Amino acid sequence: MGVISDTIIPAGEIKGALNLEVPDFILVMVNDCFTKDNQEKFTAGLASFPVYVQETAGKMFESLSTKEKEELILTGTKLEGDDTAEGKARGNISYFLNSTKRLTIQGYMASEYIQTEIIPYSLIPGEYNGAVLITDLQKPHING
Repeated sequence: MGVISDTIIPAGEIKGALNLEVPDFILVMVNDCFTKDNQEKFTAGLASFPVYVQETAGKMFESLSTKEKEELILTGTKLEGDDTAEGKARGNISYFLNSTKRLTIQGYMASEYIQTEIIPYSLIPGEYNGAVLITDLQKPHING
């Protein structure tokens, strides 16, 4: 799961998901916040993912190139399940990848590193300056 999180948010000029221990956040969220049924779907998808990668790419996920990993995750998030055993496995893989992607982004953006060093969090909106036009305000660029 750490390799998937690292593929979604890799390290570059700033720390990546793996550096910020986002996979631990994902496991805590799954254990504490998911319903029993969703936990079972998540773990079934986690268990089925290596088989899906082997069948789709012909090798292990860790040995794929970055581009192949990204494409595999994107196609995996779009899988649709049905009532057959294979369809349920596809649905579980899709649920696992979509949940991992969502929780990776959530854990990364809520991390202390991002909230203090990259985009400093302000508890209050800040000071009021009526002389500044809205068009003059700039959004922070976290990716450079």
